[in-house]
Amino acid sequence: MARATVTPPRDGSYELRAATVAEASSGFAVALGESIGGRIVRAILGALAIGALLTLAGIGLIVATSVRRRRRTTPSAPPPPPPAPAGIAGLEG
Repeated sequence: MARATVTPPRDGSYELRAATVAEASSGFAVALGESIGGRIVRAILGALAIGALLTLAGIGLIVATSVRRRRRTTPSAPPPPPPAPAGIAGLEG
């Protein structure tokens, strides 16, 4: 975990001095380079955004499927009977 960060104003050679002397066994370490905190946060937020979009798409798919199935299984009014034949010659009374 970083206790302090410094962004030099320009490229060049710099000297690092610590305010206290650390014991050799304390594991005092210095890391130099670009901060990766912003990249990590962007990666996590991007993954969460993609997950949220996929979740919403899945919920939409479930809702659409259930509506279509409900419409298909809902009993509708029976179709009207076909019209009676116009009469056959010789059978009319």
